[in-house]
Amino acid sequence: MGSGLERIDNFNDTINPVAYLSTPISIGFRQPISGYNSFRWEKKIEPLKYEEARKDYIDAMENVSMRAVTNFLILCWRRLILRLARLIMPVMTLCLKLHGAAIIGTIAENELLQMELALLNAGLP
Repeated sequence: MGSGLERIDNFNDTINPVAYLSTPISIGFRQPISGYNSFRWEKKIEPLKYEEARKDYIDAMENVSMRAVTNFLILCWRRLILRLARLIMPVMTLCLKLHGAAIIGTIAENELLQMELALLNAGLP
């Protein structure tokens, strides 16, 4: 869309050397034949950009899933270790008391070995 006003100087004409040409409004479409067509290139490039963004999204979601599974397995492993520690704690406390008593000399080595054998026979570590 546009408008225009032009002045034409004709140096050969002595009667009317100056003329004016006006265009109050003009509507049109101009496109060079060998020029750059941005719409055409966007039509080709945008699907590729979308595909790349979709693959990035899928990759990010897989990374989140992997981190979630890893953290869950670490939590399960730590709970198992805690449960084992709670089961072993009384036995270890008893062993330390027996060993301490043996070092002090309040019980004989023979009695300490018999208690350890009883623990092993009971199936406790």
